[in-house]
Amino acid sequence: MVIEGLDRVIRRNVAIKVVRKPALDDAEAMEILARFRQEPVTSGGLSHPGIAAIYDYGEDERYAWMVMEMVSGGTLDSLLKKGDRLLLSSTVRIIVEVLRALSHAHARGVVHRDIKPSNIMLADDGQPKLVDFGVARATNSDLTIQGTLMGTPSYMSPEQFRGEAVDARADLWACGVLLYQMLTGRKPFEGEPAALLHQVISTVPPLPSDLRNDIPPAVDAVVMRALSKSPHDRWPDAISFIDALTLAAKVDVTASTREELLNREARPKRRLGWLIAVSGLSVVISGALALHLFQPFRKPDVRAIANAVLAAAPCGLLTAQIEESSFSIEGVLPQTEAERARAVLADSTLPPGVGRVHLDVFEGPFCSMFSALRPALAQQDERLDLTVVGAMPLRHDQLLRLDVVMPAWANYIHVAYASSDGSLVLLEEGSPQAPGTRVRLGEPRPDFPGWAIDRPFGTDLVLLVVSDGPFLPVRGQQGHTQAEYAENFTQAFRVARDAGRRVALRPAVVETAPKE
Repeated sequence: MVIEGLDRVIRRNVAIKVVRKPALDDAEAMEILARFRQEPVTSGGLSHPGIAAIYDYGEDERYAWMVMEMVSGGTLDSLLKKGDRLLLSSTVRIIVEVLRALSHAHARGVVHRDIKPSNIMLADDGQPKLVDFGVARATNSDLTIQGTLMGTPSYMSPEQFRGEAVDARADLWACGVLLYQMLTGRKPFEGEPAALLHQVISTVPPLPSDLRNDIPPAVDAVVMRALSKSPHDRWPDAISFIDALTLAAKVDVTASTREELLNREARPKRRLGWLIAVSGLSVVISGALALHLFQPFRKPDVRAIANAVLAAAPCGLLTAQIEESSFSIEGVLPQTEAERARAVLADSTLPPGVGRVHLDVFEGPFCSMFSALRPALAQQDERLDLTVVGAMPLRHDQLLRLDVVMPAWANYIHVAYASSDGSLVLLEEGSPQAPGTRVRLGEPRPDFPGWAIDRPFGTDLVLLVVSDGPFLPVRGQQGHTQAEYAENFTQAFRVARDAGRRVALRPAVVETAPKE
């Protein structure tokens, strides 16, 4: 129960949240009370305009209560239930304010774990405010143990459904669900609990632009990355999410009035223009021209543009080096994602030479395998180089040869070849190599005929893995499915990581074709 009160000392309206204390033998109700007590402890240390403040807490024999900031504008849930479609700019501004509040909480070790429309209040000035940190978890708290499901099912991440430990990326998933809902008018995952569980863990929802035709493809990419099944594939933090979303939607998030944040069009204001004295003459310049003449030059936000390019390729295996004044992105990705990434760059007005992007494009069923591989993806500063020798396409019966530059720390090399039909073969299974050297793989020898190109033809992938010790178990060059390889890779990577060993992966596209 929440009642309105008045702090008579400082004459401030407050909200008082009250619960009746349960019987000691009611375990479920006692758990609820424990979380009620935890809320002021968890959120009381947070101070941010986007988080409703808690002023006081108390108990007596019958009740427990907390005194909170009064937010009188209603909830986002009430706004969405009216059925009016929000403007794209309004949606982005609300989500950005929520993400800013979460960034503050995450930086202090607090994960909310129950982001949903009814836990977002809208103040009279339009400022969204997070409430209800009752299931939030501080990193130093042992109130919630792994294996306990907490949250609201429609907004829960896959790892929450599996009862695994969660971190800030579970909140970013929930923001992705909320963003999808605000853009399209429907949740990305709906249904009875069993169906909902299957959807969240195993299915990909339609793109927002499939349900609303004024949503840019770049915004699709931002949303779908937030909804990645693996936490490693989502936005790394709330600020990266904000940067990519505002760039993709081309929204100025400095606006914060209620009219601009909500679904109400601001009344057009008359343009008065500028009055400039030139040699004793007065010249009136219209608003549009004045804005062009006198608006200060704004440097492009290089970091936000780079993050938007990455967001356009949620499937791609991409690495990035991002600095304040330049960035470099390279890797492999599907054709459709490459087109989105290039469209982001084309719209970004970057000066020449600021963004270096090298993308190898494929058409094939590789995306489902990439989630397992992505944690091992070599970063650009690891100096793991892979080059396919010869001009593309490689023809039937031509030999596949690879030039590899080993990192200074690696002494084992593994190579897999993934075909466009979903099959996979292991070519090199942990052969020792000298660290820091250049290696040619695939050259025929008296006891080795080489790797000949064969059907099916199309775009295939070479997956090069280097490590500082044995990695994948040796099983011979029999065929595998890509799903089997992904499962084996995940297990081997976890074992290597737990043992403190290093592993790095580099992909390369191989185009193949029949003989001319």
